[in-house]
Amino acid sequence: MKLCVVSPFPPPVQGVGLYGRHLVEALAQSPVIEEITVLADRGSAAAHDVRSGKLRVLRVWRRDDWRSAARVVPWITRARPDAVWFNLSLAMFGTQPWAAAVGLAAIPLVRTQGIRTITTLHELPHADQLAPLGVPRPPLAGLSMRMALLTALGSTHVCVTLERYRRLLAQRYGARHVVHIPHGCFAPPRPWTAPRRADSLLMFGTYAPYKNLPLLLDAFQALAMYRPGAHLTIAGVDHPRFPGYLDSVRQRHGELPRVSWQGYVNEAELRDLLARTAVVVAPYAATTGSSSVVYRAAAAGRPIVTSDLLDFRNLAEEQRLRVAFVRANDPRALTATLNSLLGDRADQRRIAEHNLRAVWRVTPEHTMRAYLALLQEQPSEGTAKSPEPAARLPGAQ
Repeated sequence: MKLCVVSPFPPPVQGVGLYGRHLVEALAQSPVIEEITVLADRGSAAAHDVRSGKLRVLRVWRRDDWRSAARVVPWITRARPDAVWFNLSLAMFGTQPWAAAVGLAAIPLVRTQGIRTITTLHELPHADQLAPLGVPRPPLAGLSMRMALLTALGSTHVCVTLERYRRLLAQRYGARHVVHIPHGCFAPPRPWTAPRRADSLLMFGTYAPYKNLPLLLDAFQALAMYRPGAHLTIAGVDHPRFPGYLDSVRQRHGELPRVSWQGYVNEAELRDLLARTAVVVAPYAATTGSSSVVYRAAAAGRPIVTSDLLDFRNLAEEQRLRVAFVRANDPRALTATLNSLLGDRADQRRIAEHNLRAVWRVTPEHTMRAYLALLQEQPSEGTAKSPEPAARLPGAQ
């Protein structure tokens, strides 16, 4: 089978591009896959055309370019794939709502060629989500978001990473070809080990105002009254929509004692940070879907404290994870929860070992097999619908 993938792709290693890279690498190991052509963004200094084994990465489109679909489709036509996977986020094709609608026009253009399309929606792009995420809401934003979503729903199959999203699409749009494939882990879980630094906290990922980093810094300063030896590490880079955000936060707060700013960390460095960390923190004010941070903390055997938001709740319930929830936007509650968890080593280990058992159901192997099942499924003649509307694929809960 020949597969085309439309996705951001490392470098940089962040967001849905990281999900795309891990899944592409897993699919390339399958004997079912003959070759994979990734049509990636041109936002980095990476080479335009790179080949490695079964994999070819071509950088052919740019964010905020109204010609994105026109740049993608000819490459798909040349590759003559059996299927195309679109790995999508809200801002993948650009910072403005129209960019998503225009970029996604590639989906119906590919369908007219009789090619199977699978679209993963990591977020559901509704206009009412834009303000909490710090995205400008220009005129006709609602129409642009609805057009983008309806275009994505024109795929042969649509994948979502939360079961609630599958139910929502069925109820609001009558979508009967949506399947739930959990986001899952990027690496198999590791056996639990004690953190190398007892009172250490870690926040990692991409940073934007809705990630609430200033609130964590305030909570950590209050925590120092109870735990003067506590240490906070901040690892990661700016979200593409918010260049310069981390520098602005750091300048406003100044150099705080026992706070380390790591910047970009690669996979090996993140594993080392997690091994040193006692507790992972995600104090967000809003969410955009499932969370790789939660899965990575669980797979590393580290308890996580998150804001009590619906997506986090759904993720924990669907995957049977133990998460320490704290009221969103409440620094005092966050300080109290962190202090309590840092002071209970036995509970840290109980949470970690429970979550390690839970995420064995959503390893990279499970995710890869779930996508292979879709790629190999034969749709009924004359329809783009999957024969099983609520299919429970391997690894789904």
